[in-house]
Amino acid sequence: MKKHAILSASSSDRWMNCPGSIKLSEGIPNTTSVYAREGSAAHSVAEACLNSGCDAEDMIDRPIKDYPDIDCTEEMAEAVQLYLDTVRFDLAQYPHAELEVEMKFDLSHIYPECFGTNDALIYDPDTKKLIVYDYKHGRGVAVDAKDNKQLMYYATGALTGKHNRGIEIIELVIVQPRCGHEDGPVRRAVLSPLELMDYVADLVEAAERTQVADPVFLAGDWCQFCPAAAICPTLREKAMEVAKADFATDGSVVVSQPSTFTPEQLAVMLANVDIIDNWVKSLRAYCHSEAEAGRQIPGYKLVDKQARRKWIDEGRLDMLCTAQGWHKHELQNTKWKSPAQAEAYLKKQGYKKEMIDFLLTPLWEAVSSGTNLVSVNSKRASVKMKAEEEFL
Repeated sequence: MKKHAILSASSSDRWMNCPGSIKLSEGIPNTTSVYAREGSAAHSVAEACLNSGCDAEDMIDRPIKDYPDIDCTEEMAEAVQLYLDTVRFDLAQYPHAELEVEMKFDLSHIYPECFGTNDALIYDPDTKKLIVYDYKHGRGVAVDAKDNKQLMYYATGALTGKHNRGIEIIELVIVQPRCGHEDGPVRRAVLSPLELMDYVADLVEAAERTQVADPVFLAGDWCQFCPAAAICPTLREKAMEVAKADFATDGSVVVSQPSTFTPEQLAVMLANVDIIDNWVKSLRAYCHSEAEAGRQIPGYKLVDKQARRKWIDEGRLDMLCTAQGWHKHELQNTKWKSPAQAEAYLKKQGYKKEMIDFLLTPLWEAVSSGTNLVSVNSKRASVKMKAEEEFL
């Protein structure tokens, strides 16, 4: 698993714009959402393919390194393949080019706690060209390549890693297949080494601003992945301002009706609605993590997510297929299909529900993937936390 820097490349857009986010985030666990885990898993698929030379479709339905609970789906494979094709096409243009995948770099000589990992880079010694790639698997926010702080951070790491490289031109490449952008899913920007040196100076100044006694806070798009978003007073005030909201005498939040706004006010709200959305998501995630840590939120409780079925013993399933004469290729690609898919297959073969249940029910179990935080008025049973179970 990757180690994340305090002043990391992936969060550089945030802390370079909002220096106060670093200190406010101290001690807050940087919980990973299901979408972030999926993105990390997609990066792992891409890394495996670039290192082995295979295509993403070869990884479909196979467990992913470091992410055993996530499978490479056809949708993931299609997205990752565009990234693979982009890197491989560029590499083919330069006969003597070097490709480095998931290269770790250390910028602590520039400023402490600065390090990271490049998704991929190509260096061509003939043209002295460096190409730095960033793969974005998410659908949420479209990212530009020009003046991209994260990519320039990666480029700085690439230059630092090999001091003997002569560099005349640097190309920054964003590959973002699942989020629409007017310039398409692959976006490029070019800068000179001198421009990158100017960025390094800005990087150091921004890093120093995070360490002052009273750092500046600034709300914006970069708040989306901030660990402290849920408790940030600046972001909360910005969200309340945009929503024209206020606290009532009983402590409840009163939000103005959109029908009361002028067209100009509506335009301002639409331009900033993501700030409200991000704050609400961060608040929910923070409350959920607090509840899971045993710190109760009054009026709320944890319940199990809907359980999903999985096979208990695939060896017994294999034996059952042989005994019944079923075509195993209909039930598995590189791994067994789900119990629901197996039931659908047997139904098509003419099996009655009672027989399907008799044959398959002993072979699967329902397992919840986690918890949800819901109102105490919900009829669903509360989850017993580990600390409670130890005393039973």
